[in-house]
This record gives sequence, C-alpha cells and structure tokens, in this order.
Amino acid sequence: FNSMPEAPKKKAEDSFRKEIDEHPENGYAYLCKLMLELSVSTKDQLKNCKEPFISSNNYKKVLRFADEKLKSEMIAIIDYINTRNRNERLEAEYVHIMSLAQSDKPTLVRMAAERFAHLGDYKDSKEKSKECFEKADNLRYLEAVEAMKMAKTEQEYLAVASRFADLKDYKDASKLSQECVEKAEIAEIDAIYEVACFQKQEDTISSLENAIYNFNEISDWKDSHEMIRSCELRIEELRLEEDQYNSGGKIQQKNH
Repeated sequence: FNSMPEAPKKKAEDSFRKEIDEHPENGYAYLCKLMLELSVSTKDQLKNCKEPFISSNNYKKVLRFADEKLKSEMIAIIDYINTRNRNERLEAEYVHIMSLAQSDKPTLVRMAAERFAHLGDYKDSKEKSKECFEKADNLRYLEAVEAMKMAKTEQEYLAVASRFADLKDYKDASKLSQECVEKAEIAEIDAIYEVACFQKQEDTISSLENAIYNFNEISDWKDSHEMIRSCELRIEELRLEEDQYNSGGKIQQKNH
C-alpha cells in the first residue's frame, strides 16, 4: 500500500470507518485515516509533514496493528522528519553564527566561537570554532595595544594591563601586561610630582609644606631633592618677610 485512491474526504472517511468496524486490527486502514488526517495522498508524502505526527492516535494505531514492514516504514518516516528538522535548525544556526564570525568586535566573534563549538560535528563547526577563538583573541590583543598607546594615567595603564593579562600566553600579552604595570607606577609618581609642582607654584607656607611632603614621597624621582630644598628656602624667605611685616606694623602702632 503506497497511495490512497482519489475520493471525497467524507466518503473516504466513511469507507475507512466501515473497514475498521469490520476489521478493527487493520493497520493499513488506520494508515489511510492518518493520511486523510494529514492531507496527503501517498505514504511517501508523509515525509513532507512539517513536524513528526507521533501524537496522532491514528499513527499510534498503525504501530499497534500494522505488520513489521509497515511499522518499520512508519518509524523510518518519523526518523526522516526528525533528522530533516534537526539539520534545518542546525543549518539556520550555522548561517547565523557565520554572520557573527564576520564581526570585528571580539565579544561577538568569541560568541560565534562558543556557538560553533556547540554545533559539534556539523559541517566544519569545530574548525570554525577554533578560527573564531583565534580571531577574537587577536582582536582583543589589537584593541589592548591601541589602548596602551592612548593610556596616560595610572588607572588607564592598570586597566590595559588587566586586558593583556586576560589574554595570558597569547603573543607577547604577558610581557605587555607587565610593561603596563610598570608604566602605571611611573604615571602614579608623575602625578604626585605634578601635584607637588603645582603646590610649590602656589607659593604659600602651607602649600610649600604640602609640596615638600609630596616631593619626599618620591624623593628619588627627577629633581625632587632640589625641589625640596627650594621649597625649604622659600619657606624661610616667606617667614622672614612675615616677621618683618609684623615687626613693621608693631613699630607703626607704637609711634602712633
């Protein structure tokens, strides 16, 4: 039995119902009812169904009453539908992941790498996954290199150092991470030096004392020793000027 004769649906249903009433264990009669239910005219067309029809009562009765040959054929049709649907889903996912892999954003490329890995043996997914992981690391490396060129402050250098550290043994990332840590230390010292210089320029006893404190924090940096001595001398001058001013004011008050 491979096809069903052309007949109005109602008439065919009545015919199969009558056949089932007379022969309730006729698996082929239930097959005909299943084909009517799914609106197909041949058994092979069952493969074209969008989803497997295993929940159909007619299908269940086919498996219950049909001979081994028909049972095997029906199970094979279900397997065909499941395999086809799975491959269609995999292909749709593969195409979507390929679009992610074309991105120049490392987060999207890494996402593509992970999703290719989940596809397992489908097509060349394993190779694509490896390629995407490599591409993502390279994009992250290039971004970190550019960020290192732009960095100026301690915080910026430490942030870049962390990005290189995340790349671990990729290219010279470990070396560049250490370089960024060293540059961060220098940037911190430079920042203290600039603050101290600004305080020195304010030229008050209080600001000069603060400048001396900060220069002492980085006493081996640049001309900090000389700057400390300069601040100390200037404080002496300001105090002398202050004493002279105060003395002059007292003399004027006494004369009056």
